Amino acid sequence: MRNDKSFDNVNFTTLAIYALVFIAVCGVLILFLLLPLLKDHNLLASQLASQNLIYQKALSSLNQNKEKLNALISENNKTLTQFDTAFNENDFKKFAEQFIQISSLEEQSLTPNEPF
Repeated sequence: MRNDKSFDNVNFTTLAIYALVFIAVCGVLILFLLLPLLKDHNLLASQLASQNLIYQKALSSLNQNKEKLNALISENNKTLTQFDTAFNENDFKKFAEQFIQISSLEEQSLTPNEPF
């Protein structure tokens, strides 16, 4: 059987020193390269949190105003639908004849220079 003597000349103290130096260099690189990135990340995360809070407040206000608008629309639905209907000359004549005598109706066009 052959004896393996490859580990006879190994100096474990120098290997331990090299390992500690490697760990120290890795630690320094982590401190100087990754910590600033983590600080920027924390800053951006706090800004995002404040923006989300502002967004939620605005969304809540928008939903409240939307509910109020829907309530007003449902209360005043008849009036609002009357704005959407076209003017009917015959219906107006029938209604107005109860109060005044109408001979004819003429459509007037307003020019931009005329005051209302």
